[in-house]
Amino acid sequence: MPAVQTLIVLYGQIGGTIPDALTVRRWKTTYLNVFDKTFHTSGADSKFTNQRRTIIEETFDKLEKLARGTGGEFQNRMGEIQKAAEAKASERKAERKRKK
Repeated sequence: MPAVQTLIVLYGQIGGTIPDALTVRRWKTTYLNVFDKTFHTSGADSKFTNQRRTIIEETFDKLEKLARGTGGEFQNRMGEIQKAAEAKASERKAERKRKK
């Protein structure tokens, strides 16, 4: 589960590529199937189990939303980061020209 959250954070911070929505949906289905088959044996109470399952579903849903290109705040943040990087590159280029 931390790996899925890490993908979301990294994508939001530095961009890059993420799996397609179908792949994310398959990951979610597989993960939840394993969770449903095994978590009840952990000794956790049902309230905690249900809360944890909801968090897992929501996390995968966020990643799937990003994979579909509708990440909203993540897309906006990515645009900001890209613009800042481009501005910095332009500044460096201008600085190199001044030094010549």
